[in-house]
Amino acid sequence: MKCWIVEAGAASLDQMHLEEVAKPEPGVGEVRVKVHAVSLNRRDELLLAGRFQKAASAFVPVSDGAGEIDAVGPEVTA
Repeated sequence: MKCWIVEAGAASLDQMHLEEVAKPEPGVGEVRVKVHAVSLNRRDELLLAGRFQKAASAFVPVSDGAGEIDAVGPEVTA
């Protein structure tokens, strides 16, 4: 699957890059969501500026998303 990544220390969303990553399998108590839409918002800008919290490692920007559950991990009951 494809994933937008922001490396630690990046100062702008212009420094995002698209990367091919393995599709994650949900663990205990988790679900996987097939994403249909996402949005960047103010939180993403604040993370880059170091004013929300300092991103210690690479991260996937996007605070909001919409989609459908496509896989369920063990012990998910509802």
